[in-house]
Amino acid sequence: MFSVLELIRRRYEHFTPVELKLADFILEHPEDVTHMTVQEISKESQTSDAAVIRFSKRLGLSGIKSLKVELAKELHSINENPLSSNVQIVSDNESKIFQKVFQNTLRVLHSNDTLVDRKNLSDVTKLIAKKERVVLFGAGECLPVSLDFQSKLIELDIPVFVVNDLTTLRSRLSKFTSKDCMITISTKDNPEIMKALRLANEHSVGTVSITDGNSYRVERLSDYTVFFSEEVTNTNLMMTSRIGLYMILDIIFIYLAKYKKQNILS
Repeated sequence: MFSVLELIRRRYEHFTPVELKLADFILEHPEDVTHMTVQEISKESQTSDAAVIRFSKRLGLSGIKSLKVELAKELHSINENPLSSNVQIVSDNESKIFQKVFQNTLRVLHSNDTLVDRKNLSDVTKLIAKKERVVLFGAGECLPVSLDFQSKLIELDIPVFVVNDLTTLRSRLSKFTSKDCMITISTKDNPEIMKALRLANEHSVGTVSITDGNSYRVERLSDYTVFFSEEVTNTNLMMTSRIGLYMILDIIFIYLAKYKKQNILS
């Protein structure tokens, strides 16, 4: 189940003062919000109608109607199944750990289903399909994911290179042109990703960033950005966000196969 409340809590520190007023109001009165109009929400939160709509879209939703629908689903789910998403290694028994990991996995897949912009994902894939070469830049915990994606692109005969340091990237980009592109894969505002995107921009190389929902600076530096669902557990292990990321990359892979007319499923 997609969680509006968890999404607001995770992004809270990134909000503007106006967005903080809306975030506080929704967190404090979630049940009321599901029955309120835009005008009522803006009045009670001391903001504006436009701010309410912008806030909904900032969360990746289509508008206030979508926010209210998802919030109502979430509140119903909490009443039906109040199990916390946080894994407690010491106090949780094996059965509870299994159940939490399973539910968290389903939750992140539902989040992707709600948040991912289908048209944007299709446009991104068509862009990649037209490029002659691709360099994948994956920092930290995203490097293994980049290597896995590289193996898939190789199946489609796409010349692809994986890089995880700026020195090698600078050398690789010096040979790239506007006919090539760089794809970054990251979580949060990784400073190495910012530097990599600036390097690509200096060489006029097209950029695609695949990142979680907190990375607004990444979005500003990229030609295209695909957001995947954020971590829903209390760990820094990418327990669930990694699954959401693999889902996005698998869809891009199959889209690419379709555009290149390669039946990789046979």
